Amino acid sequence: MNTVRTIFRPSLSALLMVAFCAGPAGCGKDANVGSDLVGYWLWIQQVDSNSVVQEITEDDLVVKVGSSGWTGCPDGIICTHYGIMKLRFDSDGTMWYIYNVNTSSDYQHPGSCSVTGSLVSYTFNEMFSCAHPGDSTQEDSSGYFPYKIVDGNLWVGVNSFNGWSPFYLTPPADSQKWIVFRRITEEEYNTKYMIRVCMASDPSQCNAGCFPEQYGNYGP
Repeated sequence: MNTVRTIFRPSLSALLMVAFCAGPAGCGKDANVGSDLVGYWLWIQQVDSNSVVQEITEDDLVVKVGSSGWTGCPDGIICTHYGIMKLRFDSDGTMWYIYNVNTSSDYQHPGSCSVTGSLVSYTFNEMFSCAHPGDSTQEDSSGYFPYKIVDGNLWVGVNSFNGWSPFYLTPPADSQKWIVFRRITEEEYNTKYMIRVCMASDPSQCNAGCFPEQYGNYGP
């Protein structure tokens, strides 16, 4: 696959980060994250009030270039149909949320989490973007989401389907909106469904997590 390196920059005003962490579950590393959560996850559905409102198919995740590809994709830009959402959980409490907008720009949120019952509390230690290194921040952001496993898929309760800030600021009493993820392999997470290319003129401005910068084959 040939990669076009020009990536559209979305409005920074859209980047709304969750802001507060509290509660008995805490957000420290070394938390006990069960095997039902541990692994790599890729979004496949959005569900609202028990109705599927959006399906994300394999074809939707195929990278296409410019106006000859997905509707609304600017010329010279690599796009997926609806963008990409991925989650990673490690047994020690490491958590990673990656959101690629439909025009491919990546917004990566590494951090930690802990689980109490069906509630995950998390803290992202930073946000960085390989596409837009100047958008990166070292500020913590924290929140919550309920989860459940249904037929092997991970259902994550969300406050909004907005990929910038889908999770809850406080533990929800009930969640009507869910983003559904299917389990994928580590290799798929880091290659097939990963778009993160350092777009800085000086590569030293990019987070170490952005390299190597070719499409795919990124490592953990």
